[in-house]
Amino acid sequence: MELISQELNTRLDSIVTFAFFLNRQLDRSMSLLSVKFKLLKTSALLHKKFAHFFPTFADFLSEYQDSRGMLTVYGETPKADFDANSHIELFEMFLEEFIKYQDMIEDVIDACIAEKDHMTKAFLDGYLLKLNPYIQSAENVLDVAKMYGVDPLGMQLFDSEIEHCLTV
Repeated sequence: MELISQELNTRLDSIVTFAFFLNRQLDRSMSLLSVKFKLLKTSALLHKKFAHFFPTFADFLSEYQDSRGMLTVYGETPKADFDANSHIELFEMFLEEFIKYQDMIEDVIDACIAEKDHMTKAFLDGYLLKLNPYIQSAENVLDVAKMYGVDPLGMQLFDSEIEHCLTV
């Protein structure tokens, strides 16, 4: 028995797919941080904290879909071969993408309200709360990186202090 409408489930699939998109983008970003910008500690820490979070987050949602008798469709994600001029540019991208993800979830919550799917709305409300510390951390990382700047000494000082920026 389907306990979520097909239309709403398709929108949940989009959230799952975007989580894998974020994982792929973050993996590429970690490579850039490490190889191009020599922020080795930052790359290792953010890879573990940010990039690894999103596939787990997607699995959490697909398990919910399963529990409601719905199948999950995993959409395609684009190739991650972008470049950046600075680590700050990457951090701006993180924050922008995390906020896009939040907006996507909020749009589906609005659809849940319209369909009177209280169970899925409650699940997504909790899902959104789990995302919040990642958005806060992305904002902190960006703000602190901007304070240290893009000169080599500032970047290495930032790299040595990265763990103090995170709330996750």
